[in-house]
Amino acid sequence: MTHSGPSALKELVSLAKDYDTKRRQLDELAHDLDFDLLLRHLLVFSERATDRFRAAQQVLFEHLSKGEADPEAMEAARALCRCFDEMLLLFLKLADHANPRA
Repeated sequence: MTHSGPSALKELVSLAKDYDTKRRQLDELAHDLDFDLLLRHLLVFSERATDRFRAAQQVLFEHLSKGEADPEAMEAARALCRCFDEMLLLFLKLADHANPRA
């Protein structure tokens, strides 16, 4: 992959800050709820996050598919999508095992 420029670096910093904020919010939520209620909240949050991801995924691939897309950018987009799907599957499997009654 090519090296990131200043604009890309700003985006990565912004994403890291968003991640940290969300992590702290989830830490607070986890502290305040019992496990079963926390798991239900996390499943709802994961559905919303998945919906937002799929909408962004569609827009991204529509833009990349216009004209001659940069093969490196297309492969990077595919890798992001595969990683998201893998993380989602791992989370859902963990949730299934953590709450066998569901």
